Amino acid sequence: MASPPPLSDDLEGTMSLDSSAPLTPQLTLEQFASLTAEIGMHPERRSDIERRYGLDAQTHDHEKRGWAMRFLDDQAVAERYRSLIDEYRSWLQRQR
Repeated sequence: MASPPPLSDDLEGTMSLDSSAPLTPQLTLEQFASLTAEIGMHPERRSDIERRYGLDAQTHDHEKRGWAMRFLDDQAVAERYRSLIDEYRSWLQRQR
């Protein structure tokens, strides 16, 4: 059985990060997927996009680690995240 595709390039490496701080995401799943899709399409605007979501590099990293832990615990949430990213990417491409 083939393993599922990665959650996103933006989450690479976060599964193994250790942190003593609680990893409770502040963004909803939909917000996090939208953020990820936007940054994936416009990486040169990362800081501006993070700021629109009320994040900076550090809080974005916290969100990525928190969601990565949720995805490990709940495959259905991980699948929904993948689906939402696809939807948001399609929507963003239509806005061009």
